[in-house]
Amino acid sequence: MSSRIGLAIGSGGASAAVWLAAAACNSDLLDLQHSSDAGATWTRLPPSTPGLTDYFNLGAGGQGDYDNVVAIDPANSGSVVLGGVTALATIDGGAHFQDIGDVYGETHLNGVLHPDFHAIAFTSADHFYIGNDGGVWSTADIGGARTATPGSASDWTNLNATLAAIQFWQGSALDTTHLLGGTQDNGTFQYTGSSVVWYQEIYGDGGQSGFNSSDEGLRFNTFTGQANDANFRDGDPTKWVIISAPILTSPEGAYFYPPIIADPHAGMAGSIFQGSFSVWR
Repeated sequence: MSSRIGLAIGSGGASAAVWLAAAACNSDLLDLQHSSDAGATWTRLPPSTPGLTDYFNLGAGGQGDYDNVVAIDPANSGSVVLGGVTALATIDGGAHFQDIGDVYGETHLNGVLHPDFHAIAFTSADHFYIGNDGGVWSTADIGGARTATPGSASDWTNLNATLAAIQFWQGSALDTTHLLGGTQDNGTFQYTGSSVVWYQEIYGDGGQSGFNSSDEGLRFNTFTGQANDANFRDGDPTKWVIISAPILTSPEGAYFYPPIIADPHAGMAGSIFQGSFSVWR
């Protein structure tokens, strides 16, 4: 992992607001500071600031080296949005923060926005577009930060109905009607012959996937790191199980999406190989 700084500069010349969010080497939130004189002097926000949480780490490890974006409302320098795994907003210059992303449904059932934010663009007071691993949304009320229930469905407009932006990382094929593809933070999908529909078999990250060479009802996928899942029920989304416990409990590291492959030979059907520091079967 590495450190990273998110930076935003408002309008106003010598009195411009500047905000800086720093991720530590472990990608957790290290520091959050702001300036009201174009960076001549700085004020550090203490961790005890109401509503300020480590929005780079919601429990699965820090991601500030991957998603770290800051934006200032050009119509109101006291309104600032911070994007990481979730999104926080302040409307009072950093005195208080609200979680306007609610990406894992801590407040609203199932959440509204996809996690992992990378881009924020204001167009007018309280109105901005926000981009994350799941696409693009917009808000006209700064994500509900001025309400008692920020991050609700009524605060956001989903702009993804015709946006084709899913990124496939790896794919595998058993035949022309059995294809699996893992997508970056949007799950693993199966192609079954339709020219318009790929079925999502499992959520989250999707790396390399594959089939048992003798039985298309048996398949596997990679979530992230050492987490490999298998499905023995023809891809039923409710029937995935983790199969990599020995690798997970080993001291070995791995790429975010490690190489993993099914043995193509019928005599070795069911054998899977993964490359970490060692090769596992």
